[in-house]
Amino acid sequence: MYIAPIHYGGVAVQALAQTDFVNLPHPPYSLYLALSDFYLFRHLKQYLSWQKFDCASQLKWCVENWFAEKNQAFF
Repeated sequence: MYIAPIHYGGVAVQALAQTDFVNLPHPPYSLYLALSDFYLFRHLKQYLSWQKFDCASQLKWCVENWFAEKNQAFF
C-alpha cells in the first residue's frame, strides 16, 4: 500500500491548481530544509503560539513584522 504525501492528495492538488501555486519538487529529506525547520520556524512558532488572528492578513502582517525586526545575525 502506498500512501501519497499530503501535497499529492486530491484536495491539495485541486487547491494548488485553483490558486496558481506551483508545487516545487524537493527531496523528502534535505539538510538545508531541516535547518530552517529546526531553527527559523521553531522561533516563529513560539512567537505566534499565543496570538489569535481574525483574518489571514493579520497573520501575514504579524509574520512580516517578525521577520523585519530580526537582525542579519539571526538568519
